[in-house]
Amino acid sequence: MLLKDIHISGFGKYIHRDMSFSEGINVIYGENGSGKSTLHAYLKSMLFGMERGRGRAAGHDAYSHYYPWEGQATYGGSLTISAGQEDYLIERCLDTKNRSLSVRRPESGQSAASSQEELDALLGHITEETYRNTISIEQLKAATDGSLSESLKNHLSSITLSGTSTLDVTKALSSLQEKKKGLKQQLEPEASAKYQEVFAKICETEDKLKSLGKQPDTLASEIKQLENSLDTEDKKRCFLDKDIESLQESVENHTLASVKDIDLYQERLRDAYTAHRLASGDNARHGNHSFRLRNVFLLLFSFVVFLALALGSIFYEELPFTNTPFPLPKLPFLILFFAGAFFSLLFMVILSARSKKEDSDSAAMAMETEQFLKNEYETHLGVSDITEENRILMKKKFMEYAVLLDSLKKKQELSDASLKATVAVQEKLRAARTEMEHWQKQAWEFEQACGVLSALEEEKQALFQTMENNKSLTEKIEAVTMAEKTITTLASKIHEAFSPLLNNRVSEIMDAVTGGLYDRFHIDENLGVTVRSGGRTIPLESLSRGTIEQVYLALRISAVEILFPGHTLPILLDDTFAYYDDTRLNNTLKWLAEYYPGQVFLFTSHKREAAFLSRLKVPYRLLVLT
Repeated sequence: MLLKDIHISGFGKYIHRDMSFSEGINVIYGENGSGKSTLHAYLKSMLFGMERGRGRAAGHDAYSHYYPWEGQATYGGSLTISAGQEDYLIERCLDTKNRSLSVRRPESGQSAASSQEELDALLGHITEETYRNTISIEQLKAATDGSLSESLKNHLSSITLSGTSTLDVTKALSSLQEKKKGLKQQLEPEASAKYQEVFAKICETEDKLKSLGKQPDTLASEIKQLENSLDTEDKKRCFLDKDIESLQESVENHTLASVKDIDLYQERLRDAYTAHRLASGDNARHGNHSFRLRNVFLLLFSFVVFLALALGSIFYEELPFTNTPFPLPKLPFLILFFAGAFFSLLFMVILSARSKKEDSDSAAMAMETEQFLKNEYETHLGVSDITEENRILMKKKFMEYAVLLDSLKKKQELSDASLKATVAVQEKLRAARTEMEHWQKQAWEFEQACGVLSALEEEKQALFQTMENNKSLTEKIEAVTMAEKTITTLASKIHEAFSPLLNNRVSEIMDAVTGGLYDRFHIDENLGVTVRSGGRTIPLESLSRGTIEQVYLALRISAVEILFPGHTLPILLDDTFAYYDDTRLNNTLKWLAEYYPGQVFLFTSHKREAAFLSRLKVPYRLLVLT
């Protein structure tokens, strides 16, 4: 395969850039930042495309890194190659929004491929993985520690066994083991016993279903009766509520509704009426007569006292206590006489005033009582006359109101009794429904169990078929085991076949590059690389970084020659010689010019590669990037 020329529509810093390459060695020279690695990445993207990362990785992947700096440019371009004595024009658009691939013959315009698989076939079935691990060495991609050696071992193991680096033998063996495990898991030796156990449970369930009898029907009848009773009580309470509402309205509209204590009020009216009767008619006249007799009595009493004292004063000398050894003097007697007369008169005046006040208070109370009766009769009877007829009517009013209150109380008691009956019915109905739900749940579970029985019958047939297939599964397991052994044996045999070729070719290349510094390189069964020098065996990891990179290059070239015989593939080296001394660089360039049959692309930021090639008089094409 020969890379002939490119047209970059847009890739990183390159916009509408054309370049041509020659056979043999191409030196792409440029200072840091001139775009060497960008050109290297472009060639790879034209051959194998470029996928965009997912999630957070998308912001730092190669796709984003090389997106055209000028947003108007098309992300992609073209590459003309020569393969199998024919030229092909590869055109790609790498933009995920408008991704496309076209491979055609430039002279005729005829399409040669439209998919990556078809293009891989034109390239000799070299995949991106093989390309990256053989003919393309990216900048700073050669590790110097044990990870490089380990990576090389895994890679060569894959390409040695499968002819391609995309096959992972370890994964293949693991896949066979998983398949064998899956086949073993398909066997179900316990299915028959499990079926017998479930079948026994189903039989027990069927017996339980039979033992239910008519219990659910009895419950349904009971629930229906309770629902009817509940409906009856609801209707009864509805009628009672209407009657209560009507009675409450009558009570509220009654004139006595505002009275808080009806008995006390009735007693007050009765007492007021009695007092009114006493204060009027004969009782009033008897009161005036008593008043006059009282006044006469007081007058007579005062007169008698005054007369006795007056006579005592006149006939003082005739009184018996004047002739005693201690006679009462006349002056004190006279003073006593006048004092008694004064107090008798004062007593008469006080009693008279008190009598008048009592009479006045009685009259006021009689008027107040009369006004109270008139107001109450007016309020409840519509008339204010204080008569016996109105008193009887007022009594009837009280009886009427009492009847209303009694009726209301009885209706409320009936309503409360109905409510209690409703609650009792609801409790019974709730209990009956709960029991019914329990029976229904049991019946559902039993029905499901019967369904399981039917499913088990089908499972039984399937298990019988499974047992018949056990022999076939066993044969497949044995076949997988045989495949594991075959792959392992074949890998060993292939390694034995390829190992001498790989050892000899790596040793030849390293002998030319190092000037015979090392005797021989050996790749063991585990693909561990060791070096023989001066009678000593040296692990690859113990060599200098420059030597390890030289071994790595020799292994890549040897693997390409063994895996792709008859194909001349270009090799791309991006600053691979940075750690080479002048002697080894001179030897390596000389060997590449004389023995490597394909194109060589040297991406470098140094001028010594071109200087050595000129000194060796090796023809090369120099492309200077700015």
